[in-house]
Amino acid sequence: MLAQAKLTTDVSPKGWLFQVALAFLAAAGLGVPCLGAALSRGLGKQQVAARALLHTQVVDGLQGIQDVLAFGRRQDQLERVVACCALLDRCGMATKSG
Repeated sequence: MLAQAKLTTDVSPKGWLFQVALAFLAAAGLGVPCLGAALSRGLGKQQVAARALLHTQVVDGLQGIQDVLAFGRRQDQLERVVACCALLDRCGMATKSG
């Protein structure tokens, strides 16, 4: 108990600097991971949505390939898949650079 009282009342430069450094490290150790998680949460949701859209386009295209070819919609299907890939790439690049 006496040691705690001495630690909190010690105003020498060494004690003061140590306490400030300790407070900064504690704040950084808790704050940086929490901030990173909060900032990446929205990007993660965008990436999941983009993956789901791409998955849907690929599965629908494969299951309905006969219809796509029969009606001459090959180019349209290809453009939709390329657009989904570009969206997913933008989401992936945002998470890598952010």
